Amino acid sequence: MNAVPPEVGVAVIGAGTRLRTLYGPLLTMLPGIRPAGIYGRDRQRSAEAATALGAVAYPDFDALLEDPGVDAVIACVTWSQNPELYRRLAAWDRPVLLETPLSADPTEAADVASALLGRSSYTDVAEQYHRRPIETIKRDLINRGVFGDVQTAYSDGVGHEYHGVSLLRSYLGQPAAPRRVLAAQRDLPMADHITHRGVFFAGERIQHAVIEFDNDTLATYHWSWLNYESPIRARRHAGFTGTRGAAWGEEMVALTDPDNPHARHYRVQRRTRVLHGVEVLAEIAVLADETCITKWHNPYPLLPLDEERITAAAFLTNLAASVTDPTIAPLYPLTEAAADHATVAAMYQAMADESGSWTTTPSPGAVP
Repeated sequence: MNAVPPEVGVAVIGAGTRLRTLYGPLLTMLPGIRPAGIYGRDRQRSAEAATALGAVAYPDFDALLEDPGVDAVIACVTWSQNPELYRRLAAWDRPVLLETPLSADPTEAADVASALLGRSSYTDVAEQYHRRPIETIKRDLINRGVFGDVQTAYSDGVGHEYHGVSLLRSYLGQPAAPRRVLAAQRDLPMADHITHRGVFFAGERIQHAVIEFDNDTLATYHWSWLNYESPIRARRHAGFTGTRGAAWGEEMVALTDPDNPHARHYRVQRRTRVLHGVEVLAEIAVLADETCITKWHNPYPLLPLDEERITAAAFLTNLAASVTDPTIAPLYPLTEAAADHATVAAMYQAMADESGSWTTTPSPGAVP
């Protein structure tokens, strides 16, 4: 009889909303993982969270790092604390799952990324936008050549800054770096109305950018700071164009026969099941003329998780697997996170420039 492998002990740094609503519940649901402990600056909140999870509340940060029962760590503190925390974790030698941003300051973000890249242990960054099921399917079709060479991409209100940029670069090819950016930002008035959180905003900030990458691809980025909040800014989708097809949100079309000029339309179909009274996604299929082209299957069919939590669970499963298997690759490597931050930095440089443009400095001898 085979022995049951020991559970991986995962500790959490941070005892706020992300722990209570996302990571805490997942740590108690996912097989092969146990909550090892909690450390947060608010000791009472940390103690309450640890009690709820059946874990240890550490008196200080060093106690967590020195605990031999901690196999891996999730860092989910207030974003302004990320740089300080990540520099400390750069010297730790066990797997970590971090959150964005690396820093709100572009120069500091690059410095933090450089420190973390020196780690020899598994380092992943929890970025869910381009890892959601529908985006995974779209990229599968891209990789299979259904849309030909993808040359342009857009993100319209899907995510701000690095969230939107990660989606754009996932369509175009992650290695690409910005070569030239046109961008503008405006603070505009807004009519009073009830938003999703029941609060009012006196105005909104709108951002636009056109990004040319060094692989000759183009991307357009649009964001309003009310895209998450307002019913009159609720349309959020992203897509791309290729030499043989295109996608606009979940609407996709492609030329499938070289001898037939008629485009074939693809239809997205979701199948759900009821689990403990909760409707849970079972699979997503892409159909063309009722023929299934590709499918995504929920890897956690027995857990009551929505699509965002399914994606977060994949990051935790990967983190746990990396403890015993050093060949496990991060889902969103630090190099990609740093590249997304660098693209955002280029956007803000363009917004700050009077001309609204930013261009990389050519290397000596480069052809203009």
